[in-house]
Amino acid sequence: MPVGNALMHSYNPQRGNYARVQLQRRAAHTQYRVLVRDVLSIVLIVSRNPRLARLLISYGLFITTEYAVWIAMLVFAYLRGGAAEAGLVALAQLLPAAVLAPFLSTVADRRPPVHLLVVGYVTQAAGMAATGA
Repeated sequence: MPVGNALMHSYNPQRGNYARVQLQRRAAHTQYRVLVRDVLSIVLIVSRNPRLARLLISYGLFITTEYAVWIAMLVFAYLRGGAAEAGLVALAQLLPAAVLAPFLSTVADRRPPVHLLVVGYVTQAAGMAATGA
C-alpha cells in the first residue's frame, strides 16, 4: 500500500496526526539502520588495513578521553557551584579557542603537522595537570 493510501485509511481526526507520525518514525528508523550499516561496512574495510585500524583505535581512544575530561570538569563544576559555575567553566574552555583560532591557524599553516601535534598535546597535558593541582 503506498504511503498516501496508508495515511488516508488510518487517519482518525480524533487521534490527530498519529498515523503520519508513525510513518515518519518508521522512515527515520529505516534511514538510521542504513546509516549504521554503511558506517559498519566502512569500519570493516578500514579494519583490514593494520595501519588504518591502529589509527581508528587511537582516534577512538583519544576522543573518548577528551569527552571524558570535558564531562568530568563540567560535572565537578556543577556539583561545586551549580549550573552557573558549570556554564562559566564551559565558557572558559571554549572562549580561548574561539578567540585564538583565527590567528593561530595562520601560524599553523607554516609549521610541520607533527610539531603542531606535539605542542598541542603538551599544552593539553599542562592544562590538565594545572586543573588537577
